[in-house]
Amino acid sequence: MGVRYQFRTKLLLLFLSIILLTLVSIGFIHYWNLKKEVEKRARVNVEHIMQLQINAIESSMVNTENAAWRLSYDKSVQNYMTQLAHPPAELSSQLDRRIQFEQQRSQIGRFRFLDFNGNGKSFGTTLFVRSEVDEIRDAESIRIMSEMDDKKNHWRIASTSHSIPRELLFIKPVFVVSNFKPAVNVGILQVDLKADWIVNNLKDLKKRNIGDFYIANEDGQVLLAADSAGMKRTHVLAEAEDGLVMHSRFTMTDWYLVAEIDKTILLEGSRKAMWQSITAVGVIFLLAFGITVAFSSQITRPILQLRQAMRRMENGVFDVTVPVHSKDELGYLGTSFNRMTEKINVLIHEKYQVELAAKEAQWNALQAQINPHFLFNTLSSIESLAISGKDPDKISKIIHCLADMFRYSISAGKYGQLDEELDHIRNYLYIQKIRFGNYLSYMVDIEDQLAGMQMIKLLLQPLVENAIIHGIEKKQDGGYVSVQVFSLSEDAYAIEIEDNGAGMGAAEMQKLLQKLSMAEEIEAAGRRSIGLRNVVQRLSLHYGGKAEFHMTSAIQFGTVIRLTIPKREG
Repeated sequence: MGVRYQFRTKLLLLFLSIILLTLVSIGFIHYWNLKKEVEKRARVNVEHIMQLQINAIESSMVNTENAAWRLSYDKSVQNYMTQLAHPPAELSSQLDRRIQFEQQRSQIGRFRFLDFNGNGKSFGTTLFVRSEVDEIRDAESIRIMSEMDDKKNHWRIASTSHSIPRELLFIKPVFVVSNFKPAVNVGILQVDLKADWIVNNLKDLKKRNIGDFYIANEDGQVLLAADSAGMKRTHVLAEAEDGLVMHSRFTMTDWYLVAEIDKTILLEGSRKAMWQSITAVGVIFLLAFGITVAFSSQITRPILQLRQAMRRMENGVFDVTVPVHSKDELGYLGTSFNRMTEKINVLIHEKYQVELAAKEAQWNALQAQINPHFLFNTLSSIESLAISGKDPDKISKIIHCLADMFRYSISAGKYGQLDEELDHIRNYLYIQKIRFGNYLSYMVDIEDQLAGMQMIKLLLQPLVENAIIHGIEKKQDGGYVSVQVFSLSEDAYAIEIEDNGAGMGAAEMQKLLQKLSMAEEIEAAGRRSIGLRNVVQRLSLHYGGKAEFHMTSAIQFGTVIRLTIPKREG
């Protein structure tokens, strides 16, 4: 057995190593590609979100700029700017109504007018007293505008403390145009764009675990963030060690919308992909393992069959062959072995057929009944009961049944009564029942008028034994064996041996019946070859054409064997 498992184990390890290496390689490549695809989709998704945010912000910025342009070219605004130190009340009231109208169109906050003498007026707010914050903003706006040679428009974010919500400020110079005179810059129009909705958007993105988003300048200094901690960040444009940094530039300013995506969020989809790959590799490996086991069994089965046949020849069984299903090297070995056994059988048949025919028939009859395996199993059952000490009556019953079986087997004569034969079967089934327990159930029944009928001794046990070994033992949930004897006519009766075991297919049964009709030995597991051939030969020998042997079988439904025997009084 060591050689058998050693060869098959090596074959399995070789196949499984190749399969595992292939699957791991494919799984790794699949995971790597899937990871890249997940990261790519994450990038695309973040880029899409960033573009939507930029579009929304710049849309408000465009509305703010348009409002500033409309006001800066308004004659009343230009007149107001020239009189900013002491503006007329009527003009201030007119301008206030105009600015209230502009504030209805967008997120625009306060409008503030500044001249270069430090005068400033605010509209669109309830605070009319110039605060410290206003002074800081005014000074910054005037400084920026004075440093710009081309006097272009300018966006900035108000410089305030971190505790004060920031605002986007649009600064635009106001020119007074007179006929045939160059335009004169009379001051600055500063429009506040509310930033609280932008901050709320950044907070919402953070809550949705998409990442941290900032608005920063080209130096990486944070201008707007979701919280005060984010406002203190610097150099956010630099690559992060533990995450992905993405940024997109505004088209209207030199600002950037920056996204910091944590690796755990980014790789969440990759982890799912990894487990999917591991699961797929595991399932495929299990399937491949099953296929490999079956394939290795197909390869090693001819070797094992040849080895078993050689062992049988060592034990003196020379009329043995092995099935050959291929034309490869193993098929050649099987064919050569069959030719060798055929030549040996021819020699033995020619020399000893006449001398050994009677002895062989008698030996096969006895061998088919109480064989060493059955005796060994029976003694093992007795030993188990004796050790347990629980049911000594069963030990006595088993010994009594075994003694009756031996007594019946060695009794004189070739024939016995039908009820004696059935008692022999009952003893046999009782012993088997002790061995198999609930795994086996049985029934033996006979019509009363047939009890004294004469029949060949020891004819039924091989059939019952085959029903158990080749039928019941092959089913996980066990089964039953039924032996029934009933009259068919005035001249004949029938014996039916039925089991609900594994059964066999039509092709296999047809092949078996064909070999029986040719009086050949049947190659099968266990003792079926001895038993069935012996039953058929003895029926033919003692009853000629008056006895019949019929068999029906179906896979998973069992087998039924009917013997039709002429009636002879004992």
